[in-house]
Amino acid sequence: MTGGHQIIKSAGATRYAERMLRVPSWAMDDNKIRDYIRSRFPKMATDEKQRARAGRIVRIINLYYRVGYTRASVAEELHLSPSVVGQIIYRLERAMLKPAKKPGRPKKNIVTIQTPSGTGRR
Repeated sequence: MTGGHQIIKSAGATRYAERMLRVPSWAMDDNKIRDYIRSRFPKMATDEKQRARAGRIVRIINLYYRVGYTRASVAEELHLSPSVVGQIIYRLERAMLKPAKKPGRPKKNIVTIQTPSGTGRR
């Protein structure tokens, strides 16, 4: 067509729609997010820094996955740089792929050795 109007699709609108179709299931599950936050920030109830960091992650999850903001929009809303928001989202997605670790120190392995006179512990 020459001299006429053409329909131009906006790349931003199609990317938004595609991204919203690929929202992971954990991002819509409040229980999984709560479990992640509790395991990542165990002293959140008493430590002000942990509470602030946990709140920031929850706000990023809400704005990016549920509301549909872009990383740049989330960064502007929370007064962060877009690279910080991108890094948090990247780490969050990696952490949610793995099974949750139990909080606290791992138990020591107790090895039992068979001795001629019976079982001995070491």
